Amino acid sequence: MQKFMYSYPTRVYFGEGAAADALKQELPRVGRRVMLAFGHDEQAAGIRPELASRLENLQRYDTIFLGYPIWNADLPMPVYTFLETYDLSGKTIVPFTVHGGSGFAGTIQTIQALQPGADVREDGFSISRNRVLEALASVSEWAAALAL
Repeated sequence: MQKFMYSYPTRVYFGEGAAADALKQELPRVGRRVMLAFGHDEQAAGIRPELASRLENLQRYDTIFLGYPIWNADLPMPVYTFLETYDLSGKTIVPFTVHGGSGFAGTIQTIQALQPGADVREDGFSISRNRVLEALASVSEWAAALAL
């Protein structure tokens, strides 16, 4: 499929590499207010998208807060890339997520399998997309209770 874009007012990019190419052009214009959505086919194909940048000095951190939306009851593919790229052994991973009704959907166990040398906390924060706007107090209570 050739690359093409549909816009009204949301832009939808089709074709392999089209979204990545568009992101490079759009970020300077709109800043960080960009949302990319990928379909089920990306997950089914097991695509591991390239990360836009590399983390430096990761050894300086003992705790990693790993936030992600649930994609079709799974981790987003870029999170797979991250977890397969970096060795987080000896670190504590604290997951938090936004979902459409599935909670963590087994993603904590997936993170544990991908990072067996890390301490993956099971008391992460999970919230429905319908409650995000009223979540400030809940997030604050959760973070305080972590005792990190």
